[in-house]
Amino acid sequence: MLKSVFRWISVCFLPLSLSLQSAQEAFPLSCSDTLRESTTLKSDLICSEGGLVIDANGVVLDLGGYTVRGPGRGQWVWPERALSSIGVRVTGKSGVTIRNGRVTNFATGILLEDTSKVTIEEVSSNSNHYGIYLFRGQGNTLSKVNVSDNIYGLHLQDAEENRVTRSVFFRSHYGSPGGYGINLYRSDRNTITGNRIELNENQGIWLIDSRDNMIYRNNFIRNSPNAVDGTGVNLWYDPEQRKGNYWSDYKGSGPYSVRGPGGVKDLYPASEEIALEG
Repeated sequence: MLKSVFRWISVCFLPLSLSLQSAQEAFPLSCSDTLRESTTLKSDLICSEGGLVIDANGVVLDLGGYTVRGPGRGQWVWPERALSSIGVRVTGKSGVTIRNGRVTNFATGILLEDTSKVTIEEVSSNSNHYGIYLFRGQGNTLSKVNVSDNIYGLHLQDAEENRVTRSVFFRSHYGSPGGYGINLYRSDRNTITGNRIELNENQGIWLIDSRDNMIYRNNFIRNSPNAVDGTGVNLWYDPEQRKGNYWSDYKGSGPYSVRGPGGVKDLYPASEEIALEG
């Protein structure tokens, strides 16, 4: 309360030549702050509860290369959202960007709910329960994210037409269930391309009641198993380019059989790791 009062007094008595941005720089972000304007983090945040909440369209949160650290992973939850602590939360907004930093040790590292055209780029989310959770979002983009050492890596639920590219999903741990790199749960028409999905304790990618997704030009390396498709109506290659994925357990010639009752195949598996864009 006192902090808010001091901010109000200081802004009111700033010289007219100073902007609200100057006031924000004078009062660095704190845990549990709600952001309605674009902001750059100036130092690490160590949070005993939640991290940051974005509550306006078009906000750019630049983490400035710093870390937002939480109080711990909390209790096991799946497939529902883990809400006991959240590093960065965006609900019902569009055009938001989160970039350039690290989120760690929360129940959910980054949570997007009912969002559209949100971009997460050049962010590491690790040692959380969920690395990134996208709930009922549409048209969002994840690019150059590193999601590692979580119980669950990236979870999409009731999410449509999102794009995940040029990212790493690494070493998710078992949590009964757990250990997947990417999970699409009742999520349709998403594109997963140009990613490295490696050494996750269970599925590299796991599709549950999800349809018309396109998964191609990814490297699936030593996951257990590399992929499971529960419906069989997803596309595991680009039919125009005739390019599929690299599978570390693919030893022969011909199509690669993706595990699961759907009986789906990657018709154009790569014989060696795919050179991915940085």
